[in-house]
Amino acid sequence: MTLRITPGRALCASITALLLNASADAQRTHFSNPTFGQIDPDGFVNGDLPPTASNWLHPAAPDGNSFPRDSASPAEVSHRNNKATLGKALYWDEQLSSGNDMACGTCHSYAAGATDIRPGPLAGGAGGTFGVIRQHLSGGQVKYGFVNAPSTDINRLATGLAAPTTIGAYVFNIQFWDGRSGPTLDDGAGGTFGGGFTDWAGLEDQAHEPPPNSTEMGHEALSWASNFIQTKMNNSVPLALCNPATIPQDLQLAASGNWTYQTIFDAVFFFDSNPFLKNQSGVTRERIAAAIATYERTLIPDQAPIDIPFPSPGSMTAAQVNGFNICRSAGCFGCHSITGGSVGSTTPAFKTATRRLVNAFDNPFTDGDRHNIGFGLTKTPTLRNVGLHRRFFSTGQFTTRLQLMNFYDNVNRPMPTGFGGFNGPGTALTPAQRLDVENFLFNALTDPRVANQTFPFDRPELASDRVPFESNEYGASTPANGAEMIANCPPLVLRPQFPATNWFKIGVGRAVANSPAFLFFSLAAAAGPVDWIAPPFIGVPAGNTSAQGIATSNVPFVMDQTGIGVTVFTQWLIINPANPAGFDKSDAARFLMFQ
Repeated sequence: MTLRITPGRALCASITALLLNASADAQRTHFSNPTFGQIDPDGFVNGDLPPTASNWLHPAAPDGNSFPRDSASPAEVSHRNNKATLGKALYWDEQLSSGNDMACGTCHSYAAGATDIRPGPLAGGAGGTFGVIRQHLSGGQVKYGFVNAPSTDINRLATGLAAPTTIGAYVFNIQFWDGRSGPTLDDGAGGTFGGGFTDWAGLEDQAHEPPPNSTEMGHEALSWASNFIQTKMNNSVPLALCNPATIPQDLQLAASGNWTYQTIFDAVFFFDSNPFLKNQSGVTRERIAAAIATYERTLIPDQAPIDIPFPSPGSMTAAQVNGFNICRSAGCFGCHSITGGSVGSTTPAFKTATRRLVNAFDNPFTDGDRHNIGFGLTKTPTLRNVGLHRRFFSTGQFTTRLQLMNFYDNVNRPMPTGFGGFNGPGTALTPAQRLDVENFLFNALTDPRVANQTFPFDRPELASDRVPFESNEYGASTPANGAEMIANCPPLVLRPQFPATNWFKIGVGRAVANSPAFLFFSLAAAAGPVDWIAPPFIGVPAGNTSAQGIATSNVPFVMDQTGIGVTVFTQWLIINPANPAGFDKSDAARFLMFQ
């Protein structure tokens, strides 16, 4: 029998108060700017609520998931902060993915300015963003197999474009490079979810898409309607796969193991003013979207040198100011927000008919619009924290600052989409000018809290940080280029229907089709070849491989102290009558139990 706690008002108040008290100070300190809030009436940031003293645009939010200002009532601010804390836990929780190997923060790492820190899938580190090894649904239930019939692809899939930054994304009414998400929150069935999410809900609409996506975080054909994600998360303890020693202060109580996500969701949303969210139960698609979006609205990078009024200490250097003015004069701010004014000016910058923001200190350095400068019609990326990015443009094909600067500092790319002709027809920047532009872009726009990953840009260490993709595999298959071990994601599978037992999922690919497969375990490695694990072996029958030569072994382990922290070594044996030995063997893998 499973004991389920239904939180009443007293328990809800207790949990949310504890979450708030355990968190770091959520009252952000902003540098004041007298011209804050001078936003064009047709601007893309809603201005119907009074801002706090800030030099960064205030979060654009729908009525259904509004973002109370710090000047709001203590109850509203408390609920906002608790909902943001819940969203932060979800953002950094690999359990939100079907295979427990992908979190939102996997592709949006603060070390790279909330873009992907990993090399892309194409040669030279270019291209999109790595996702999951696709798995499939069978009979409406998730089959923990690495099957994508009729494909034999057993490698991680990749998105078509590089992951854009989530920092500062709250100023957009639409999300993704192509703007396909927002301004409303869809209902998952082709319509619009009600409850005040009919505008400025781009963040909510984006947040619910990756978990079921078969390339990013989900299984093939997985949908929210299947209730798989909700059921799994309801029974999960927040951040269970993270390194507990690295969990930020504001998340420690949520990750304590005292409550599941179901209890925490009900406690937090018990106080929501939106009846659509308040009256839902446990983990739901809409509540996940609302929590993550609330957290992302706290990611305000407003402490870079450009945010400190010039010439105060810590503000931009003279070289950076010159770099800013070169970019302004070259027309860069035609797409990256502004078209006039100067650093330190307290008067609104000049505007064109289509530009929306009015002051150098009050903008995210993007107009949020879509343009084509050679990479298709894509949304202008923010220049904020661009100095931390590892890849550039929506394609991610440029991987160095030198490549980026050479693209723009080209006599064949005239202003305003380049610096060609800046010093006269057929000229590029002088070496000194180029250094100043680089100084401005790569230093003056970097918020040190993002660079140092301090609150609110702090994060826990993920399981995939400790064991990067394929780093736990070793050895070679026999025969060469034969059966390949698939153990390159955390193999722990949480199965709520077996509360005392968890399962480990280990696959094989490129094996003999429709042939018996066995997974062998050992507590020691061997030098190979052929045998990469040392006797004694423990074999587990995994049935036959599929027609694509893919098989999966789901092995149950009782949750007790005897296995935790033990390193296990595994290798596949596939029956193959065509091999004189009678079998083939895969490469091997090692992993820590229950991690």
